[in-house]
Amino acid sequence: MRFEVLGEVRAWRAEKPVDVGHSRQTSVLAALLFDANRLVSADQLLDRVWGHHPPPTARGTLSTYLTRLRQALAPVPIERRTGGYQITVEPGALDLDRFDDLLARARAAQDDRLAARTYELAFDLWRGEPLPGLDTPWANDTRSLLHRRRYAAELDRTDVLLRLGEHAELVAELMTRTARHPLDERLAGQVILALYRTGRQADAVSHYQAFQQLLADELGTDPGRSLRDLHHQILADDQIVLAPEHSRSRPPRQLPAPPRAFTGRRPELDKLSARTGSGASTLVIHAIGGGGGIGKTSLALHWAHQHADRFPDGQLFANLRGFDPSGTPAAPSTVLRGFLNALGVKEIPGDLDAQAGLYRTIVADRRMLVVLDNAADTTQVGPLLPGSASVTTLVTSRHPLTGLVVTHGAHALPLDVLSDDEAYELLRGQLGDERLLVEPDAVAELVKHCGGLPLAVSIVAARAVVSPDMPLAELAAQLRSHTTRLDGLDTGDADVNLRAVLALSYRAVSADARQLAWLLGVAPGPDISFAAVGALAGDDAAALLRELESVHLVSQFTPGRYRMHDLVRLDAAEQAAAALTEKALRRLIDFYLRTGQVADRLLDPRRPPFTISGDVLAEPHALRDEADATAWMTAEHTCLLAAQELAAECGWHAQAWEMSFVTDTWHSRQGQHADHLTALRTAVTAADAAADPAPRARLHANLGQVAARAALVDESVRHFERAITLADEVGDLVMQAHAHQGLAECWGGQGDNERALDHACQSLKFYRAAGSREGEASALNQLGWVEALLGKYDDARRHCLAALAIVGIDGMASGQIHDSLGFIDEQSGRLPEAIDWYRQAIAIFEAHGDDYNAATTLIQLGRANLAHGHTAAAVTAWQSALDICRIQRRTGEADRLRQRLSELGA
Repeated sequence: MRFEVLGEVRAWRAEKPVDVGHSRQTSVLAALLFDANRLVSADQLLDRVWGHHPPPTARGTLSTYLTRLRQALAPVPIERRTGGYQITVEPGALDLDRFDDLLARARAAQDDRLAARTYELAFDLWRGEPLPGLDTPWANDTRSLLHRRRYAAELDRTDVLLRLGEHAELVAELMTRTARHPLDERLAGQVILALYRTGRQADAVSHYQAFQQLLADELGTDPGRSLRDLHHQILADDQIVLAPEHSRSRPPRQLPAPPRAFTGRRPELDKLSARTGSGASTLVIHAIGGGGGIGKTSLALHWAHQHADRFPDGQLFANLRGFDPSGTPAAPSTVLRGFLNALGVKEIPGDLDAQAGLYRTIVADRRMLVVLDNAADTTQVGPLLPGSASVTTLVTSRHPLTGLVVTHGAHALPLDVLSDDEAYELLRGQLGDERLLVEPDAVAELVKHCGGLPLAVSIVAARAVVSPDMPLAELAAQLRSHTTRLDGLDTGDADVNLRAVLALSYRAVSADARQLAWLLGVAPGPDISFAAVGALAGDDAAALLRELESVHLVSQFTPGRYRMHDLVRLDAAEQAAAALTEKALRRLIDFYLRTGQVADRLLDPRRPPFTISGDVLAEPHALRDEADATAWMTAEHTCLLAAQELAAECGWHAQAWEMSFVTDTWHSRQGQHADHLTALRTAVTAADAAADPAPRARLHANLGQVAARAALVDESVRHFERAITLADEVGDLVMQAHAHQGLAECWGGQGDNERALDHACQSLKFYRAAGSREGEASALNQLGWVEALLGKYDDARRHCLAALAIVGIDGMASGQIHDSLGFIDEQSGRLPEAIDWYRQAIAIFEAHGDDYNAATTLIQLGRANLAHGHTAAAVTAWQSALDICRIQRRTGEADRLRQRLSELGA
């Protein structure tokens, strides 16, 4: 399948057009395609297709359109996920992606004729006005953005053609473009240059004067420095304008050799190219930032060598030694002396300001590149910045150099790790295809354990190069273990040693920040929230995190959440002091437990309370309502599981089982059976090891219930029976009732309805004996469900209505009762009533974020609708249920739904 959006929206299968429906349905496809392979929320789709005020029926209509599009475009998936919808498109299958790729290749091409042809191929993809007929704010903004991107590319292509000497052919085209963009300064420069190079000097000067007057009249401003310089050169009949290749003699060429193997970084290279040499009238500075070993210098040198022809007047380079083992950054005065010497200056003033002034005077009007590598801070860089827009400056640093962005308008270019494919290409560039193809599994493992860090990949390659007979599998085995991985990334050379490189970053921060970094190295989970960092570091967390961020030892990958690169984390963990670590980790786990306890109560206030033990008290994170609780549990889920595992490993038994209590409700609602089982098995093991009778019955009952949901019948029955025994020993009537209820559900699910009925009656008896009205309602509902399975519909309805009278119609518990009443009416042939009960149940579950039960009831709603002859409604319900089952990995139910939908042609 391929798709087109640069004009009328179209889809093609095997070069034949696909009917994607009427214009509104096609607009839904377009709204997805413009964010292909990314999640688009339902609200965003409504806004894009219907505007800010969609009709009341729009949400249902949208669901119908999506169903039809799934059918028309199969096998291309349009998936419903938590938060929205996503269409998955293969690389190169969307004309917009091909347009962007061609532009990137054209801008990176070192041969101007190849670049010109590549631009033409990109423009050929446009077949007309994008999103024709769709008049929403989003569509209008999108069209405008696309036109701006094309226009910028047209200007880039003009620069290429001017370099190729096609100025005469360009004049008419540029005049037409000027009529549409009269205030574009870059375009004005291209027109003036083309006129001058065709021998029309007077016309060029006249065009400049007209443009100057237009700017004054319309904007009250003058042309920028670059255009004014071009005007002066034309007035002086400067040959450099006629023949740009005739640059000054013997310009400095200080760039070190380019990196021997370089791969990836295409977006960053494109940004450097797009913002450099584009007719800018202000100083062009790029601040390339990132942690040690991320490849900042390699990127700067690779781009500099690729585009050296843009800077015919020379390239200057200085290593500022901001993070040098010597600990002494280069003095700006020393660097300036080197630059001035390279520029031919014989007598250099001794004063720093005078040196900087002379340097700026000499490079003014020259087209030069200055690379300032490994900067310590903005103060060090400031005196080394040229003052001319004709000079481009690349600065690399582990610090973010925010001052350059604020005071000099620098373009910040932060670097992240390489993708697995890019890391593989980097390794291949140093070892060659033959060696990698012999051991593909070992190569994949090496790439994985390097974590996309270019330095780590290069170290692995270097070790393989110096030991050509060593199998790569042997090197992979060394990286496989956490205890030896950093040893495997050590060549014995301080410059090519990951520990040494990271040590330089630690030296740049305070002792307290270093200590926090080491604690983060042992903190459980893949990332950590700001509030959780506060449990480790106290009130100084914000300032210490800023220090660590400034040298890229941690990154704030999403607002309020932080993480370390895996290799940085290993190094930090090695340095963490054991005594200090244990106390800090206990505070962190206590923070998770106490906040989790608050979240669990907000999610289900009816749930039996539990106490958090321990004397290490941490202030819980403030949660206001159920929405806050759901958001916090979703964000912290992985960290909570990791914290429980850590507590179990350390022998902190109470914390290990208490962590299962705080995650129970959220796990149940999300249908996270695998994680739920893991958490509860860990908890049961910890409680049994501690031989504490208080939590054991409850934990065994909880585990039995989750095992039943996961269809692990034998395990479920075993734990429920163990829970009954333990609850009887301590006289816990409620827990006995709860365990009997679980057995009723378990046996009912297996079709043994008589045994299920017996346990349901036992559950009701114990709840009533304990005086638990909510438990009684739950037992009455279950009793009604089992009676319905036995065909006793009148008794079933009476018991479920009695349960509903206890809990009311709005609470979470009423969702289960509404579901049971729907099942009773469905089984007894009252289909309209059943459909109504099911819809009410789904609304209650969705309002409380209970996706698991919502999916289960959606399946039943689809079944009732189909029996009632409402096929389209059945398809809609089952499609929604399928989306949830996919997310929750309920594979058996998902497979059955796919089969049913296939049978209905959906």
